[in-house]
Amino acid sequence: MLIRNRLISFFVRVGFLLVLLAVAVPYLVVRESWAYFLEFETGLGLVYLVVLALMILFNVIDLRHGIHGIPAGFYMPIKLPLVAFLFFGNFFYFVYGLPTGYSSSSLTSILFHAFFLAVPTLEWLFFDIKGTVRPRVAFMAMLYPVFYVIIIGFRTLIWPNALLPNGAMYPYPFLKPGWDLFILWAILAYAVLYLTVLLYIFLNNLLAGRYRRQDIDPF
Repeated sequence: MLIRNRLISFFVRVGFLLVLLAVAVPYLVVRESWAYFLEFETGLGLVYLVVLALMILFNVIDLRHGIHGIPAGFYMPIKLPLVAFLFFGNFFYFVYGLPTGYSSSSLTSILFHAFFLAVPTLEWLFFDIKGTVRPRVAFMAMLYPVFYVIIIGFRTLIWPNALLPNGAMYPYPFLKPGWDLFILWAILAYAVLYLTVLLYIFLNNLLAGRYRRQDIDPF
């Protein structure tokens, strides 16, 4: 699955970046800048654009070692949870936000979520070295969702009149502090995110053949 060609990885990554920018710009220009990071997958999508740009830069620098070889990438204990979060957030858009009408059904929104669902996972499958992330990384990665929920709650106290593009105060109806089932839904969302990161770590190690080697402790 890993493509060991630095020149191919460079051109493909540049192509991925251009495609993501092409779908991100029309989606983002219709909303206020402060709202970018209130949607879980939108904020992470902007972070991924920066990570992808950095990987292209590292890829160019790594070409001095020749065309053939594993292309330079990003620190996997950070990148892999980011890719997993993006997959979950954008998948959730298609199975919940879009069908219920809570999220935008515009063409720009659909394209944004579709490409940010697929591209990070494809880039990881094609170009990232596998087997370098241990399952305990999933626990540390959960600090971001906790921080995200805290920001969601405090944002309404600081800017009580600032609404999202769909007219809602909160990006997701089940993440509304004060709601009777808020704690239950927050725990459920947290658990699903944790399992998603664990799944990506498992696949990452499985593709590397780590579970066929008995001399390495997977934890």
